[in-house]
Amino acid sequence: MRKFFIALRAMMATVAALLPLSSVAIDATSNKAAPAVRAPLHSPFNPVDHRLFSDNMNVVAHVSVDGVRVDTLSVAAFVDGECRGVTRATDDGYYMLTIAGNAEETGKRVYFATVIDGETMWMNEHVSWLSDIIYGDLDEPMQLTIASSELDGVRQSQDGITITPTLVRDVVTVIAGSPLQQVSVLAPNGACVARQKCLDNTATLHLEHLPAGVYLVEATTLGGTHTVRRIIKP
Repeated sequence: MRKFFIALRAMMATVAALLPLSSVAIDATSNKAAPAVRAPLHSPFNPVDHRLFSDNMNVVAHVSVDGVRVDTLSVAAFVDGECRGVTRATDDGYYMLTIAGNAEETGKRVYFATVIDGETMWMNEHVSWLSDIIYGDLDEPMQLTIASSELDGVRQSQDGITITPTLVRDVVTVIAGSPLQQVSVLAPNGACVARQKCLDNTATLHLEHLPAGVYLVEATTLGGTHTVRRIIKP
């Protein structure tokens, strides 16, 4: 991976020397937009076969939710509603996307998305598709962001159990329409890392001690109603 980073830096230096600065620099503030494309129908993302396209571009980015860096997501890039590339973060927290395209698509908007709680969430930023260009680098990665209002609203299932927030810094709250029996937090390997027995409609679990990652919150009522929600610990 370190060799790849060194090669990436060398490539960035070459691109910067050949192209105007305005074509490789991104102003995340001015490039915010509401995507006009539809969310993908299936998750996880299903990218195109890059061999069907003549060119590509690259993005080196960090992802933040409500100003907090998150490196546990899958991030996809879309052109005309089609997934042109998908990646997960490296061990160093960089999202390195290779985005397929053709020369005639130059200037088309590229939107970024991730999936949280089974829902497609669109990033605030977009870029223009340009062949053989790199947006961001290891020293100044592009910043992709998700507004907290998209994530921290109450998520209510049909069984009347709510689990909030999705981005958990310290405390997760579970509220049910009937008395809860038990609430558990599970690690990706299925191990129970927190559990609370309940006799009330509300449960609060403190998760400050957990390392960053993706977890499942499992809640069961005395009446047997059961729901599971995914949360992120940044």
